[in-house]
Order: sequence, then structure tokens, then C-alpha cells
Amino acid sequence: MSGNNKKISLIHKLAYGSGNMLGSGALAISGAWLLYFYTTFCNMSVVKATLIFFIATYLDVILNPLMGFITDSFYRTKLGRKYGRRRFFIMIGIPLMLLYPMLWVKNMNFFYYLTTYILFEFVYTSVMIPYDTLAVEMTSDFNQRTYLTGAKAMFGKLANFLGAAIPGMYIGIFGKDSPLPFFYTGVTYCVIMIISLAFLYFNSWERPYEEVADEEVPNFIEGIKKLFVDIISTLKIKSFREHLGMYLFGFGAEWLFTACFTYFIVFCLKQPSTLVSELNSMSSILQLISTALFIGIVSKKGFTKPFIGALSVVIAAIMCYFGIFVFHTGHMTLLVAFVTIIFGLGTGGVCYIPWTAYTFMADVDEIVTNRRREGVYAGAMTMAGKLMRVSIVFILGQVLAAFGFVSGASVQPESAINAIAGVLLIGVGGLAVIVIIFSQILSCEGRDFMKKELLGVVMAAGMIAALTGCGKSAAVKANADANGNYLVNGSFEEADFTGWTVTNIDNVTEELNIYDRDTDCFDGVQSLHFYSGSNNVDFYAEQKVSGLEEGSYKLTAHIQGEAAGDDNATVYFYAIVDGEELRTEGELNGYVNWYTAELSGLTPTDGEITVGVHVSTAPGSWGTIDDISMVKELEYYGASYQEFFQVWRPVCNRTDTGAKTP
Repeated sequence: MSGNNKKISLIHKLAYGSGNMLGSGALAISGAWLLYFYTTFCNMSVVKATLIFFIATYLDVILNPLMGFITDSFYRTKLGRKYGRRRFFIMIGIPLMLLYPMLWVKNMNFFYYLTTYILFEFVYTSVMIPYDTLAVEMTSDFNQRTYLTGAKAMFGKLANFLGAAIPGMYIGIFGKDSPLPFFYTGVTYCVIMIISLAFLYFNSWERPYEEVADEEVPNFIEGIKKLFVDIISTLKIKSFREHLGMYLFGFGAEWLFTACFTYFIVFCLKQPSTLVSELNSMSSILQLISTALFIGIVSKKGFTKPFIGALSVVIAAIMCYFGIFVFHTGHMTLLVAFVTIIFGLGTGGVCYIPWTAYTFMADVDEIVTNRRREGVYAGAMTMAGKLMRVSIVFILGQVLAAFGFVSGASVQPESAINAIAGVLLIGVGGLAVIVIIFSQILSCEGRDFMKKELLGVVMAAGMIAALTGCGKSAAVKANADANGNYLVNGSFEEADFTGWTVTNIDNVTEELNIYDRDTDCFDGVQSLHFYSGSNNVDFYAEQKVSGLEEGSYKLTAHIQGEAAGDDNATVYFYAIVDGEELRTEGELNGYVNWYTAELSGLTPTDGEITVGVHVSTAPGSWGTIDDISMVKELEYYGASYQEFFQVWRPVCNRTDTGAKTP
């Protein structure tokens, strides 16, 4: 049985979720307390402390995509085939959790703290990137993935609770002026992470390496080059770009709140640090409840509306926190606790939904590229998230320093206090508003997301497969060929100029014909050939298409050849839409050095488009034109209608699709 089709039991859901004890818990503790620990107990200025986060994270950014690439390719090794290309790194990460308590040692120098933080960030990345891909590896079912990512989110809230409660417990024992609570917190949480990762490793799986498409690279340099090409290529998927914006600003808002909340409670509201632990613990419990509710809501209502609702709750809570600071009302502790309840109910959805939506991006990518790149997407997500996190922390440090924050002081100047409150309101609230904008753009509706977007792609591809003879037959639109091309004989594979009106102006072009030589073709065996030895080259080739449906169309063409040193050569492709001629330049760059010309956004109101090419150049010029197409632009995650025809063909040939080979 394929790993992607194994039954997901309660144990597997719990095991997968437990991995987030590292992902959320370690971050929750360090996010809430590490900057405070550095500036309060390690004699470090706020600028130096934030510099540690800045340096370590930017170094780690290099590792993020590299780990994604390594885990995607690790099945080629004996270790990968034996222990799993993802799970191997989870296994070796278990003993490396011992690095975590080393972050919380007092009276060390700047370079010690920098080194330990860099090392733990590297270990964190080496485990979390493979972990983030496991939901995709374990099942392809929408509901099962929803429950897996839901379990991950719920354990994340449990981790947040422990990350808040454990320091509070030790602060209660050793006092708020002692660094020991933080060291013992590191030791305690280290044990929790070791147990959780072991539970995950022994109760998870991934798809067999036989089912993974091989993408061999000749050497390490080419592998690195391919890595960065892959990372950049993820941005070609339209919905991933929009999803990334939603995720980044949401993550930024969450991290900024976490980083400044301790300062807000201690310095702005002048409450004891133990209250921070109590509030964070309560918020974590509420987030756990909230996440459980959002799992059910998302499975029925989709992503967008619940996400916007959750963000609205968070914004309202931020405004209430700021109001408490401004008005200094009585019963402050009670009011803060009440607002924290509201905040906790909202943040459950804010944290859960983006990572649930992310799990389907690799599926969309596979349809567009015919590749499985979960690791690359996880690497891109984590890398972008860390860049946002470190930028947020660094900016926070700079703002506090600029407004006079004094490290180690129990009382801060009024300017620093106002700056902390301003960051909470404008920074966190502003980022949340930006997230709402991105979520509106994305508009991915849970099951409707699958139906409207992913399944829409699959259905389109299925239709395309039928047209190309892959699978069952289907009706073909009269004026579109099996490649979605509305032009007749666009590849010039006919024996003559069928479909084209070719005008040899003044009959000066000496050779203007169909050239039957595959070495001079972009594709196929024939192309439109032109040459003149003693006369100019000057001709048009055009075709009029009628009866087009309403919509947007795209013209693509390919040309190669030489202009015989003519700097004034005229080479262009054109489209006449509603009486207006639109042009895109072509180039003659040498033998089989093909130039691709594209003209998008052709939207006729009368159902007619005339497309063509004009070449006018000096004697001695020659070349070929091939594969001219005009296709309807149907956007599915940034892939055009034509691109679906191109990528579905290899998919049809795969044995796991059950489709006929065209």
C-alpha cells in the first residue's frame, strides 16, 4: 500500500501533532523570554541582543532552502531509503535537543550566546522542514490532512501553554530576579521535546522512495543552482505568492506581539513578570480550544471567512490592550485577563489556517510541474517566516533603543514605555490589517478551495487529457486544437501554408516556404522558412480567428535566424483586436538561438483576433518561424491553459493515474 494511502489513526494524529512541541514550544519560550533574558540577566544591550537574532537567522536562511532540497533528494542515499528522506532528520534531531538548555546560561559572553543560538536554529530547521512536509507525505486526503494539521496546531497551543506555565512555575520558586527559572525551563522543555520527537518518529511514515520522481543533478554546484531556481520557481504559483503574503504578515504580527508583550505587561502596565506567564498560559489554553473549533469550521466553511474573523478578533483585542494602557483603569489585572481571553480565541485560527492551506500548495505544484516538492515549499515558507521574524525582532530592538530603553533597569523612561505601546497598536494591528487584505485576495475556501482551485485544475487537466486522447473522449471545440491552440496549422506541419495568408511584399523575398528540416524547427519537423540572397526580406504571415468566446487570449511565437548585420531590421509579431494593432518585438539572434515572443491580455469584444508576423530586413537574411499559438488564458495558480496541456501529458503517462497513454 502506498504510504500516501495508509489509514490515519488517532495515534498517528497525536504523534504528528507532538512534533510541534519543538516547532511552537521552543519558539514560544524564546519569543517571550529570550530577548528579556539577554537584556535583563546577561548584561547585554537591546541592540546587541537583537543582533544575535539577526545574525543567526540570516545565516539560517541559507540552511532553510538547502534543507528542503536535501530532504527532497535524500531518498537516493542508503540512509534515506532505510530511515526515510524526512524522518531521518527527525531521528538525529532527538539527541540534539540538548542544545536548548545551553541558551539559558548566565554570565557568558556575546559570542557564546551567538554561537549557541546559531546552532539551535540550525538544529531547529533541520527537524522542522522535514516535519512540515510529513502531512503531505502521509496522506493526500483533504479531511485527513486537515486533522493532521489541526493536531499540529493543537499541540502547538499545548506547547505554548507549557512554554508559558513552566517559566512561571520556576519564577514562583526562584523569584523574578533570578536567572535560574530560565535555565530550568530550558532543561525541562528539552526533555519534553526529546519525548515528543521520538513519539513522532516511531508513529509516522512517508511515501516510498519508489514513488518519488528522480531529479538527479550531475554535481553539487548544479544541485545548489537547481535549489535556488526551485525556490524562486515556487513564486510562479500565483496562489502560493498570495498565501505567502498572508502567512508572512500574520506570522510577523504574532511574533511582534510575542516579542513585545512581556515588555508591555512589565513596563507599560507595571505588572509583575509572573503575570506574563499566567496570561500566556491562559491564552494557550484558549488557543487550544479555539484551534479545535476552527478545525471544524474550516472543514465546512473554508479558509477565508474564518481567517478574517479570527484576525478581526485579534485586532479588537490589540485595541483593548492599548485602551487599558491609555486610560489606566481600575481592576487592570482583571481587564487584561478578559482581553487575553478574546485574544486567545482569535489567535487559534490565525495560527492554524495558513499552515493548513499550505499543505495543498505542493499538490497544485505537482499538477503544474509534474514534480513533488514538499520540501522546497516547506523550505520557502520557513525561510520567509524566519526572515520576517528576525526583521521584526531587529526593528523592535532598534525602536526601543531609539526611544531610550535601558537594559537591566526595572523602570523605563516614558519615551520607551510609549514606544512599546505604540509598537503593540500600530505594529501588530497594522500587520493584521495587511493579512486581511492578502486573505481577501487569496480567497481559498476550504473544501471550496479544493473544488474551485485544486480540483478545478485537475478537472481542467482531465478535460485536456481527454482531448489529447488520455482517458475518456470529450467534445472538442471547433476552433481549438488538442493543444488549446485556436490557430490552424500554427506549427506549420502541413505541406503548405494552410490556415495562413502569406504576403511576399513586392515579391522580393527569394525563399518563403515550408521548410522540412527538423534541425531548424522549434518543435516538430517543419517550419516557415525565409531567405533572400540579393534582395531584401519583406513579408507578412497572418491568420484571422473568428467566433471566439469572451475572455483573454495569449499569443506565443518562436523565431530564429540572422539579420545579415541589419541594425534596422523590422521583426515583430502582432495581434489586431477590435481594430487596434498590438505588437511584440521579435529578434534574429543566430542559428537555432530561438527567441520567444509573447503578447498577453488580448480581449476582443467582437469575437475576432487577427494574428501575424512581419519580417523586413536586408539581403542575406534568413530564418525560420515555428509554433505560433493563441490560447485562452485560464489562470489556475499562475499556469495558463496551454501550460496545462503541456504538463498533463507526462502525468498521463504515469502508471499511478490509471489513465491511458496518449
